[in-house]
Amino acid sequence: MADRYHKLYLAALSAFPDKQKKTVQQDVSRLWNEIKSGRKEYDTELNQLKNRANRAKSKFLNFWSTPQKPKLPQPSGSNAEVQIINAVVTAHAEVEPAAPEEDTRPEGEVEQQDSEARKETPAQQAANKELLDTSKRIADLHIVRSSVGLSEQHKKELTTLIKKKTDLEKKIKRLKSNQISSQKLRDKRKRALTELEVSHPDAAKRLKTANKPGRPPLESRDDLAGLHQVILNLVSPDSSADDRRRTEVFNSCQTLDDLKSKLADSGYAVTRTALYYRLAPANVLHRDGKRHVHTVPVKLLKPQTVARKAHIDHEFAKAVCKNIEEFACLFDPDSVFYLSQDDKAKVPLGLPVSKKQSAILMHVDYKVTLPDHDYPIGAQHKLIPSVYANCVMKDGKISFSGPTYVAIRSQKHDSSTAETHQRDFDKLIELEEFKTAAKGSDGLLKPLIFVAVDSGPDEAPNNQKTMLAWIDCFNRHDVDGIFVFSNAPGFSAYNKVERRMAPLSRDTAGIILPFDKFGSHLDNSNKTVDSELEKKNFAAAGEILASVWSESVIDDYPVVANWCPPTEERLVINNVEQQWIDNHVRQSRYLLQITRCKDLSCCITSRTNYDTVLGSRFLPPPIPIKVAKTGPQVVKDGKFGGLFQNLWLSQTTKTKVFDTYCPKMSVVKHRSGISELNRRICSKCGIYYPTLKALQSHRSECESIVFASVDDEPEDTDDEPEEINDQPAPAQPAEEPRRLNVFDRLNMMFGI
Repeated sequence: MADRYHKLYLAALSAFPDKQKKTVQQDVSRLWNEIKSGRKEYDTELNQLKNRANRAKSKFLNFWSTPQKPKLPQPSGSNAEVQIINAVVTAHAEVEPAAPEEDTRPEGEVEQQDSEARKETPAQQAANKELLDTSKRIADLHIVRSSVGLSEQHKKELTTLIKKKTDLEKKIKRLKSNQISSQKLRDKRKRALTELEVSHPDAAKRLKTANKPGRPPLESRDDLAGLHQVILNLVSPDSSADDRRRTEVFNSCQTLDDLKSKLADSGYAVTRTALYYRLAPANVLHRDGKRHVHTVPVKLLKPQTVARKAHIDHEFAKAVCKNIEEFACLFDPDSVFYLSQDDKAKVPLGLPVSKKQSAILMHVDYKVTLPDHDYPIGAQHKLIPSVYANCVMKDGKISFSGPTYVAIRSQKHDSSTAETHQRDFDKLIELEEFKTAAKGSDGLLKPLIFVAVDSGPDEAPNNQKTMLAWIDCFNRHDVDGIFVFSNAPGFSAYNKVERRMAPLSRDTAGIILPFDKFGSHLDNSNKTVDSELEKKNFAAAGEILASVWSESVIDDYPVVANWCPPTEERLVINNVEQQWIDNHVRQSRYLLQITRCKDLSCCITSRTNYDTVLGSRFLPPPIPIKVAKTGPQVVKDGKFGGLFQNLWLSQTTKTKVFDTYCPKMSVVKHRSGISELNRRICSKCGIYYPTLKALQSHRSECESIVFASVDDEPEDTDDEPEEINDQPAPAQPAEEPRRLNVFDRLNMMFGI
């Protein structure tokens, strides 16, 4: 039964070659059920399928027979192309062909010929396909010629096709002959090698190219013998400093390109990809890691700075940074100047500038230990690069690209402070490379300035000196607002300026800045003996580093680097009245806001409508919420939202203090039982200050105003009250507030 069903299925496949196998199988199953039920006969259905299969096979061969001329309508002389098309369509119509002749070849010969056909080479397959297409085209032209005749162009085409068919037949015959000859030659060599293995085993081993099929490895070549050992010899000694300590050369680990160049110098011509696959893979389970077959115990490592400690304020500070960027994106690029600044790692003199590289080679057979002579040449012989990255606005978002400014200073003769950052800010806004980024179309500094800084003491937004420096910038440049913000401590890697650090480090890889350009200023104990010569040597090293970085280009934007001598003119930052600070400044742990007030006698009209967007002059505090069944709820362990969500929540919850939900300020308790947040809020006016020192300065001003109002109150008397004058009293010059100690205050309040 199974054999009969299988024959019926094969006949159906041959009869319907255009159908899918799944469809044919379903049709055969239905037909088989009808046969079993007796409604149809098996032999009748099988013969019908075979006849249909024979008709399908004969369609291709029917053009060799002499076809009858079909009866066509008389064509018009001006429509020859329509005549040819109609003739071809009619010629391809289905006709009832004669049954094909039975195959009378012996069974063994048939199997041998079919086996040879299945072994066609790709060249033979391509030639056979081209021959089949050519034969079809020739047959079509013959049909057209027998029907309506051929034009001159088609006659030429037919002649060309006939010649091409002859050439293809010769080519296929030649390819088959070459295939047979090549197979005979391979068999002959194999027999000779087998006989040689018996008589001369050593010679056969040398003549044998490979033990298995496929391309032999590079190590089997004579010119690449010992490649693994050479790689180990090149990597191992350069993983430490000079063993005998007779030179000042510090041999750092090598990159893949350095290893390739050294192999080329040693006479080993290996591509970079082949060399990479000779090293130990980073992940053996990865698809690419499985290609590392013949490896040496050397791995390509990439240094990572991911060892960050968790900080309780990370999410809060992250929300502050996101709200700032969202607020900046609400304005036109002509009104926003976004700057990200940070101090790069100090650059030593007399040692490699960049100690880290993108990928290094490490020998993993042993632990690498470096001798202890990798110390600076002298005390504080380092340069401090301060990097300022402008981030231009693209497609309504703050990008990572823009011009870069680097200010280089001496660690020994100068330092990085809030005052030096203001000097650098004044310089970069006047540079030609920052002209379009810092200034608007009117040639003035853009009205809204956003500065992303590190949480260091010289840049932190809650620092008193940082606040005074940016207040001075606000008054000198007459802008609408300055917003200085930072991330949580230990998370400065998320600052946008960090994207510029890697290209700058790459440009200084392998560079050693000289410390004795104009002669050594140190004695045998590495102590300074000539201060003036020392300053000249520092200046020379700084100018060299500035020239290297000034040639860099990051994301198609220029880099400007300058050496800042310690003798340049200092920027004087004056103290500001506390009352002015209370009216224009809101300072918190991770954000400093300086904006205009509404008093036109103090500040001019704003160039932007930032206060209308916010509904006030300052940004709302980040407020965490948690989605519950009843709706969103404000909870301390919730998630911080965007700017407009905080605007809505600050109005509904009446939250005014910016650090209300800062975990560091609200969770940590003082020994008195009062939270750090409440200790920094003025009990008189409710203004919050991030430090106790700033709050003390505010209280002195606030309490002096309160005490002055108490002293001016009239005493109770039995006399009749004087006539009230509605005219305002003339303005009196403000007296300097009198500072009171604790005993004076107690005496004034309680009469003690």
